[in-house]
Formats: sequence, C-alpha cells, structure tokens
Amino acid sequence: MPVFDILCLANSNKRSGSCIAGLRLDGGGWIRPVAARTRHGELYPAHYILQDGSCPQLFDRIRISFRERRVSAHQPENWLISDRSWELVSRGLFPEFAPLLQSNLSNGSPLFGDTTHKIPFDRFRTEPALSSLCLIWPGNLRWRIEKHPYNAHKAIAQFQLAGKWYRLPVTDPARLNMFRSLPPGEYPVTACGIAPEIEVLLTVSVSEPWEDGYCYKLVAGILPLDGTDPCAGRSLPVGSPLSNPDTAAVLGAAAPALRSGPVQKTSHAPLAQAGKAWGPAEEDALVREFEAGETMAVIAHAHGRTPGAIKCRLIRLGEIAE
Repeated sequence: MPVFDILCLANSNKRSGSCIAGLRLDGGGWIRPVAARTRHGELYPAHYILQDGSCPQLFDRIRISFRERRVSAHQPENWLISDRSWELVSRGLFPEFAPLLQSNLSNGSPLFGDTTHKIPFDRFRTEPALSSLCLIWPGNLRWRIEKHPYNAHKAIAQFQLAGKWYRLPVTDPARLNMFRSLPPGEYPVTACGIAPEIEVLLTVSVSEPWEDGYCYKLVAGILPLDGTDPCAGRSLPVGSPLSNPDTAAVLGAAAPALRSGPVQKTSHAPLAQAGKAWGPAEEDALVREFEAGETMAVIAHAHGRTPGAIKCRLIRLGEIAE
C-alpha cells in the first residue's frame, strides 16, 4: 500500500464529518484522503486521530497509508485510506516547505475554470476536472457574516484574484468558531485572530455535488503565514518553526510573483501524440502509471498528450468513475 507524507492545508467541515487535504511532500501534488464506508467519503475521528490523540491541524506533516486511488470526475485528487493509523511527523510550517507552497500557488487564472461560486455537476460528466483543490494568495480579503434560512451564521470570504471578485463560503471549522460571536456584517481579516500585517493564503476546494446539482467552491483552509496557531488564533510559543523569522521571510518571497498577475502563457510545440489513436500497449502503460500513483501532469507529459485526454482515457478504461 502506498504511504505518503502530506502537508495539511485543509481541514474542513464536510457534511457531518471532515474533509482533510494537503500537498504531497514528494512533489506529487494535491491529495484528499477519503473513507470507504461513508456516503460522501467524509472522514470521522476514528479515521484521522493522530498517535498523540490530537486531530490534524493546518501545517501538520502527516504520514498516511492508502489503499488505492479513488478518483471521481469532479475530484481527481481523492485517495482511499487504509485502516492504519495516521502518523504526525511534525507540527508547524518549516522553512523548507516554502518552495512547495510557492510552486503550488495558483497563477491567477479563474478558480477551476470560471469566476462563479458553483459548478454544475453535469459539466464534469463530459469534462472531468483537472483539479478540485488550489492554493491562492487573495487580494483585499475580508469576511462577511450572513443570516440565511438554512444557515443562521454563514461566514463568507470576499477577495480578489487576478482582478476578479469572489464570494465563497468558509468551511474551516477553527475559523468558524472565531466567527460565531460576530453579528451579521462585514469584517476585516483581523476578525478571526489574524494580525493586520500578516499575509494569508487560502485553500479553495470544490465540494461534493449537492441536492441542487451543483458543486460549490469553498474556502477549506485559512492559512496565516506568521506565528499564529491556525486552530487557536493565538501566538505560538517562542521557538515554534512557524514563529521563526526565516520562515516568514522565505514565504514572503512568493508574494511578488503571485501579485504580478497571471503567468503569461508561452507557445509550445504540438504534443507528439495529441489526437492519435490509443494502442493496447499504451493503454496498459497508462493504467500501470495511474495505479502507481503518478500525477496526471506527469502521465500526460510521458504520453505526449493533454491531461484532459489522459482523464478521458482512464474513464473509458474504467479506472476513473464518471
């Protein structure tokens, strides 16, 4: 069974359970652990309690054993967890994690293909998602508390990305607890325990489809890049990795690159196999690579095809559910 170390960047409410996700430390990209015997793959404490009795926190390095990939058309990062206990390797954001965060920051393109707050699930049936998790550096971030018939205390993150405004629900339970004392209205970043001078990253996730047939974009992780405990909203002890000024300095170096706007696309030579028929040998190689845990980007590069073509072929071969 494959075992991966992940940097936890999302610990979010999901139905009656939790959704935990992060970046693989081996460079394999995003991963979302899911459970086998729950309706929507949601996790419960029995799945994720760590060896010290604590729950996973943002910026934890966690070692998880998996059974297999469990990719769906709207969430390609899903992996089915094994019955083995999760292991806490380290707690806190170390300077060596900074390049991982910087290399996975969104380049400013529309979130998951457009600027809306929801995506019709039917779209994924014909166009499987290339990703359902992303890390962003939001501009002009503010919070809004709204009262709705179905949610008397709904927290919204309002921010700009590449010049476009977004209003997305917050599902980070640690921050939601801090919002509970606030009446409806609009609030600055500091309202959830983050100092005004601190830079903040957000992990955005695409939800499971709801009864209305839509998958919603959610703020599943609020990540202050300072010495603040992301769960308690208070300063970390002196000597904590995240309170180290070297960490903040390295992470801060990513800001100019992100704020400079979307990465300009460059022209590339046509993919060698684009549009060509698949042969049995290539299909066998594709399945082996997929089951070995290679990312879509790596497989696509190896085959000279687009990630979309790889996903479509995996669906046709029965490796990915539509």
